Amino acid sequence: RIHQCQSKIKNQLKTLGVSITDIDSATQRAIKILCNVINDSQAQRILSNGYSFSANEFAVTLNTGSGPLHLIVDRVYQDHCGHLWIVDYKTSEPGEEQSLEDFYQQEILTYQQKMSLYKMAMERLGYEQVKMALYFPVIGGWREII
Repeated sequence: RIHQCQSKIKNQLKTLGVSITDIDSATQRAIKILCNVINDSQAQRILSNGYSFSANEFAVTLNTGSGPLHLIVDRVYQDHCGHLWIVDYKTSEPGEEQSLEDFYQQEILTYQQKMSLYKMAMERLGYEQVKMALYFPVIGGWREII
């Protein structure tokens, strides 16, 4: 079904500014990611609409000493145990010589500070049990940031 949307995906990527030389590979990558997400139980859990609270592209402002910081959280949801999950989607994948665990550790180090800002913003909204994770739809990976 996703493959039937190939021309729509290609047109949307063009609209977003993907160059003509990259459009075919970008379209195939987008299709691959969408297929992975549809077939991944982790993605189904993240994207479920069965939570008491969930949002995509959730806008939140964190007031800091240097002024307001406007943030957009990819996905946020409150699970059935009361944990508020902040999920950041990443389309990166390990290099050819890189182990999966080294890749995950590198990504966590790269995004730890940004995720901590998201967490602080949500805690200031009154959420107490806030957890953070990175989701990698290209490889179906999930890593909690502790």
